[in-house]
Amino acid sequence: MSENPSVPPRSSVLGRGSYGEVLRIGEILRKETVGGILLVAAAVIALIWANSPVSDMYFALRDF
Repeated sequence: MSENPSVPPRSSVLGRGSYGEVLRIGEILRKETVGGILLVAAAVIALIWANSPVSDMYFALRDF
């Protein structure tokens, strides 16, 4: 089966996106609301991690 040269290859999920996608994501991340949500989410994850059975890893990372 031969590939059609006019069809661009599919990009991977973690691959680099197109210039337009990069601009759109950058614009979204610059908004204060998104930054606040990310900060609150990171704080919640840290609280759960610090009070979980694997909290030794959390405190080792914190002390590093």
